[in-house]
Formats: sequence, structure tokens, C-alpha cells
Amino acid sequence: MTDNTEPSTTSTSSTTYVHPRREPFKHGLIPIPKLIFTDDTQTVASLKEKLVHRSTQSPTHQVDSIVVSETLQISPDHAQLIIDTLTVVIKSDPEIESVGVDVFDD
Repeated sequence: MTDNTEPSTTSTSSTTYVHPRREPFKHGLIPIPKLIFTDDTQTVASLKEKLVHRSTQSPTHQVDSIVVSETLQISPDHAQLIIDTLTVVIKSDPEIESVGVDVFDD
């Protein structure tokens, strides 16, 4: 008895969901005025789109603290703090501090 069963092909969605939250830590809250709107989902989607667009201008698809600063409309120091925080959380790329953050990192 031969049963030719086709392997199931499931399509994976490339939709990324970002859930903003402001958490206090030793440096205080990072002021992100763009996230103070009634429609957080649309605001975050817009910010993501801007970051992804800026990353396409880099061959490594990374954004640095200047791009983060301009996109989130925060100081360069706060943007660097965000990148430093991502460096600790992601732990996979030792060059994040010198190069930037890959916008496609999970």
C-alpha cells in the first residue's frame, strides 16, 4: 500500500507586531513624544516604516543612533541608550554598538 502524502505547506506571515511600553529603569523613562497619541498601533507602524526605510539605505539594513534619534524625535543620548539596551537584550551581534541595529532582529 503506497500512500503519497504531500507535505503540508504553511505560509508564515511576515507581519511584525510591536507593543510599545514605557518601563522605568535606572536612567528613567525615555521620552518618546511620537508614542503619545491615541492610536498607538498606527503610530508604531509609522515609526517602524520610517526605520525600515532608513535601513534600506544601508547595505547591512542597520540603523544607528542618529537615525533612531531623528525617527523617534529624541536626543542622541537617549537614542544611544536605546541601542545600548538592545545590545544587552539581543546579545547576538557584538558590532551593534559600533555599526547600528538591524531592523529585522526579533
